[in-house]
Amino acid sequence: MFYAVLGYLHAALWRTNLAVTRRVRAIHALAGERGQGTVEYVGLILLVSLLMVGMVAAMKGFNSYLTKGGY
Repeated sequence: MFYAVLGYLHAALWRTNLAVTRRVRAIHALAGERGQGTVEYVGLILLVSLLMVGMVAAMKGFNSYLTKGGY
């Protein structure tokens, strides 16, 4: 009888541990930094492209200023 109770207790603890382990793994998968480098790389490319567009726009305004004889 005593060993049967210990067996049931062991099985219950095993199922609880298994459920907790699955939840912990799911939380770690969601909270991890996997893919973070890709996001930062895309953001850096967008920043550089925005700076290049700004430089092109500034040069167009500078060239129209020079052609009108504005020094």
